[in-house]
Parts: sequence; structure tokens; C-alpha cells
Amino acid sequence: MVNKLATDVTTHEEALGNAAESFEKMKDEMKVLREQVADLVAMNRALTDTVTALQAEVKELQ
Repeated sequence: MVNKLATDVTTHEEALGNAAESFEKMKDEMKVLREQVADLVAMNRALTDTVTALQAEVKELQ
């Protein structure tokens, strides 16, 4: 009975360790995704500004 409990504790400790490792990897991946989203937002703003400027120029030419 004690051996079974010790085995169960070890198994749970390993599972918790694996979960913690997976969580850390997920946090790292989320950080990268946040950075990518920030870059995409900045690119979108720049493109929006460019399109707005081009639309203004086209309007002037008409």
C-alpha cells in the first residue's frame, strides 16, 4: 500500500513537472505571438497611413 502511494506521488510529481514545463513553453510562445501581433499592428497603421495619403493625392488629381 505504501509503495502504491509512493508510486502515485511520484507519478503526480512528474505530471506536475511536465505541466509546469509545458506552461513555460506556452508562455514563451505567447510572448512571441504578442510581439508578432504588435509588429502587425504597426505595419497595419503604416499601410493605413499610406493608403490615406494616396487617397488624398488621387482626390487632388481628380
